[in-house]
Amino acid sequence: MLLRAMLRLGVLLLSVAAWPATVMAQEVLALIQTVELDPAEKRQIVSFPDTPMRSLALRIGAKTGSVTLNKLTVTYGNAQIHVEDRVIALKGGERTREIDRKTRGLAIDTLAIDYTADPKAPKPVIEIWSLQVPPAPPRPEASMPRRAMDMSSPGQAKAPRYNTVLVHYATNRNRLDDRVKQDTKLAAFGGDIGDKLHWGDAVVTVPIERAPGSIPRPLTIFSFELRKEDPARDFTLASVEVTTADAVSASMARVVGEAKTFAGQALVFVHGYNVSFDDAVFRLAQLAHDMHFDGPITTYSWPSRGATLDYRHDLDAARVGKGHLGEVLARVAAVKGVTRVNLIAHSMGSDPAIEALALHSDMIAVGGKVPDLKLNEVIFAAPDVSRPLFVQQAVKLKSIAKGVTLYASSNDLALKASRVFAGGVTRAGDVPTEGPPVVVGVDSLDISAVSTASFALNHSTFADRDTLISDIRKLISGRAPPSERAPAYVETGKAP
Repeated sequence: MLLRAMLRLGVLLLSVAAWPATVMAQEVLALIQTVELDPAEKRQIVSFPDTPMRSLALRIGAKTGSVTLNKLTVTYGNAQIHVEDRVIALKGGERTREIDRKTRGLAIDTLAIDYTADPKAPKPVIEIWSLQVPPAPPRPEASMPRRAMDMSSPGQAKAPRYNTVLVHYATNRNRLDDRVKQDTKLAAFGGDIGDKLHWGDAVVTVPIERAPGSIPRPLTIFSFELRKEDPARDFTLASVEVTTADAVSASMARVVGEAKTFAGQALVFVHGYNVSFDDAVFRLAQLAHDMHFDGPITTYSWPSRGATLDYRHDLDAARVGKGHLGEVLARVAAVKGVTRVNLIAHSMGSDPAIEALALHSDMIAVGGKVPDLKLNEVIFAAPDVSRPLFVQQAVKLKSIAKGVTLYASSNDLALKASRVFAGGVTRAGDVPTEGPPVVVGVDSLDISAVSTASFALNHSTFADRDTLISDIRKLISGRAPPSERAPAYVETGKAP
């Protein structure tokens, strides 16, 4: 008995002694990137190559020079995001403590670094270190089944470098002949008004290695693509199907049933002027992906021709859509499990949005029977609506929505085009000398320094690609005044 107990104790001690060495052997601190920071830029987005190594934590070191890190935003390959929102001052040879320590390694997509550095000093050089888990060594060939060896070949083992986003849509565009892409038929829609409202869904591939807010696509000249689209580099359409309104509702119910971050919430997006059907789907996929919105998302795609010179056509087509948008909002709100509906309308898409919601409010005011739209946040981004009309109608929305926000911008590209075609009339989303319109019950934000290009396509100039998207995420997560969501917002003027 005594001998047996001593043997057991010896085995236990050997196991305990070996355990730390085993753990240490599984973790490696590796230098994964060296970056020179330009003091004039203030922000650097670093992308990482495909690697089997997965990060357990990051550490940033100053190789040469001094730098102050104001914020670090880590985006992982599974779209998870971590924000290290604290000020860290580094001198040459110093490193940060571990950033976002995890128990399970994740592949890193991008690291956004907000920083300040002395413009008179030499440019600082930083090192990005990752605490990683090396891939397990391959098993001896003789002990591996033939099928396992084939499956682990380099060509098949590499994980896809893109995510997929399911986008539901409703459109009153005219339907075109289906497109064929790699033996798969994709539904297609034009820019003219169709005979009915079509419902369906699309699957969009979103490349992992891309800057937040961007929608990379192959360069096209006169309808000719200079290179083939690649899901690892571009937004692509994996499928576009036409179904029924009931089928779309059932699909939304499945998505909302699985949502965790935005449990019970749905998102509806109405695009602006000069946007094709495909572009509208891409933009909503990008917004939802970058916001990490896991509830059902739907775009109401009204018949824009997607051409700069077709402003008058687009304006007429948008105004026809207020009835269809009301139907879309009612159907989304009726989906089982949906408790809150968020609406984002950009540019000319704000016209049918504000008209449909004002009509809904008027019907309630006179005792009409209308469906509960369950509106959470209504967001107008650079609305291409006359300023007097917006002021008159927006005041009605506070009774039917939890919150209403106006993002106004003096540099929105769609509004700049609108000024030309609308005879220079001031629009609600513009910022003249006196500032944006101020309406009781509406948060009016002048975001000219950021740009509203996050809502449109083919607009590549961003002052800060993720600032606006981050603000919307905070807004729909839980209503808070702008000054509490971001210190950059400063109240101007006098109440109200």
